[in-house]
Amino acid sequence: MKKQIFLVALVFIFIGCLKEPRSKIEKLRGLKWSGTYAAAVVDADLNLNDAVELVTGLVQGGTYGDGTLYLAYEEMEFSKYGYELVTVPNQSENSTYELSSGEEGQLASGSFTKSLNFNWNFSVNGMAQTDSIWMDRGQIAPVISNRYNHPCSGVAIFPDLLVQGQPLTVNFTIPANGTYSTAASILGSHIDLSKTSPFHNQLRVQASITWTNSGFGFSPSDGIDVGFAASNMVFNRVFGTMGTVSLLNASDSIEISLFQNNLPGNVNFEDPKLKISISNNTGMPLSLEPSNLQANYESLASQTITGAPAALNISGVSYNNAGSTLKDSIVLDKNNSNIKGLVNNQPQYISYSVQVTGNKFSNPKVFVSSDSRVAVKVALELPFHGSSNGLTLEDTVDFDAGSVDGIEIIDWLNIRLQVKNEIPLSLGVQAYFLDAQNKILDSLFQPYRQLIEAAKVDASGNVTAAYEDLYDIEFNKSKINAILQAKKLKFKVIAPTALYNGSSVPIKISNLQHLKIKVGLHTKLSVNETL
Repeated sequence: MKKQIFLVALVFIFIGCLKEPRSKIEKLRGLKWSGTYAAAVVDADLNLNDAVELVTGLVQGGTYGDGTLYLAYEEMEFSKYGYELVTVPNQSENSTYELSSGEEGQLASGSFTKSLNFNWNFSVNGMAQTDSIWMDRGQIAPVISNRYNHPCSGVAIFPDLLVQGQPLTVNFTIPANGTYSTAASILGSHIDLSKTSPFHNQLRVQASITWTNSGFGFSPSDGIDVGFAASNMVFNRVFGTMGTVSLLNASDSIEISLFQNNLPGNVNFEDPKLKISISNNTGMPLSLEPSNLQANYESLASQTITGAPAALNISGVSYNNAGSTLKDSIVLDKNNSNIKGLVNNQPQYISYSVQVTGNKFSNPKVFVSSDSRVAVKVALELPFHGSSNGLTLEDTVDFDAGSVDGIEIIDWLNIRLQVKNEIPLSLGVQAYFLDAQNKILDSLFQPYRQLIEAAKVDASGNVTAAYEDLYDIEFNKSKINAILQAKKLKFKVIAPTALYNGSSVPIKISNLQHLKIKVGLHTKLSVNETL
C-alpha cells in the first residue's frame, strides 16, 4: 500500500520545495504575490527487487543464477538440534566391598592394600550404544564411605576418561568410619566407553585403597562403600549407534498473500516451484518423506499436488568432515508435477506434511554434536517468468490533502515525467478523489492512460528495446480544489506484461532490467497576505 500511495504522492512532493519561498512570502504583509517555481524532485533507478512489497506483502524475494527474479513464500523451518536428540543424564555407580578374614589379618598386622577394578555402566539418553563422548563440561564425584575402625587412603583412576590428555585421577584420605566426597571437573574431557566388553557404555574404574591399623578390632558392620556420581554433564560430541530415530513429524501451510484478495485478471506463472529442502550436519543418514501436499482454494475444491517422491534420502556427514552440512531438496515444477496449473488457479495456501527419520534403513555408527542440526524448509517460489492480462489491483484509503500545509496557495501544477523502462511490464494508474460518501469528485487522469509502457520483447519474451517517453501530468485549480475536498482516495493499478505482435508471450523479469524515472515539478503559487 505504501508503494501505491507513492505513485500519487508525487502530486504533493512539490510542497517540500515551498519551504524557502514560503518563508520569504510570510515576511510580507498586505501584499498579493504570485510566481512560478520549477524543481527536479526525483531521479530514481529501480529494478523489480525494489517493488516486491508492492504486490506481495510479507514475502521474500530472490534471484536465480540467470538473473530471473522470484518471490518466495516460506514458513518457519522445522529443525531439531543434537542437544535435543542426545543428553547425558546425572547418574551414579555404587559397590560395597568387605575384607576377607585373611585380609583383616594382614591389616591387624599393620596395613593392607586392596585393589578394585569395576566397570561403570555409563548411560547416554538417545543413543542405543555409545562408544565415546567428548564433554563440554561436567563433574564426577567419588563417594567413598569407610566403615572400618581403621583409616585409609588411596587413589581412583579412570584410565579411559582423559582430561587434558591425562586419565582422571582422584587421591583421597579417609579417617576411620569417615566419608570422602569431592567433585572433579571433567571440562573438555574425552571418555572412551569401548575398552571392555561389551565394548560400549563401559567406563572402567581402577582403585587402590590402603588401610592402616588403628589398634581397634573388627565388627560385623565393617566394609567400604565405593561410589561415583556424574552430574551437570553437557556433551560436545557423541559417537556410537542410535537405532531408528524419528526426528521431525510436522504439518503446516504456506499462505500465498498475492492470491489472498481474489487477484483480478489473468496471471500466468510459467514455472512455479514447490521446494522441500533438508539440511543435515549430523552423522546420521536421513529419510525425508513428504505427504498431504495440497493446493487449497477459496471457491474450488482442494487439489493434490503430484510428483513428490515417497522419500528423499540424504547421507550423514562423515566423522572426518564433522562440522560440515549436507543439503538436498525435492523440487516440484512444471516438468514433474501439476504445480503450474494449480498455482495459476490462485490457491489461498499450500498445505503439507513432512517426516524425517534417521537411520531408517541401517544402523551405522554415527556422531552427533550438541549443535548438530537437522532442518526442513518448505517454500513456494514464483519466478517472474510468465504473463499477465487484465491484472488489476484496487484499494481505497482515507485521504485528507486539506491538512497539508501550503497546498491552498497553488494555482496550477505540472508534473513532467521522463521514463526509461527496461522491464517487460506496463504500469497503468488511475486514482479517484472521493468525498466522505464515496462520490467521485475528480480523477488523476482524464481519460485513463498507461503511465509506463512495457519494454519491447521478441517472440521468446526477451527484451529487445527499452520504452522511453517524456510527458506531462497537469493539475489545474479546479482539480486542486477537488483534491482539497477529498476524504478518500481510490487507486486502480493495472499491470499487463509486454506483447509480441499483439499476442501474449511468457516474459522474464531479471535483476538487470531497470526502470529509470526522473520527475520535475513546475507550479504557480499565489499568496494573498493581509495585515
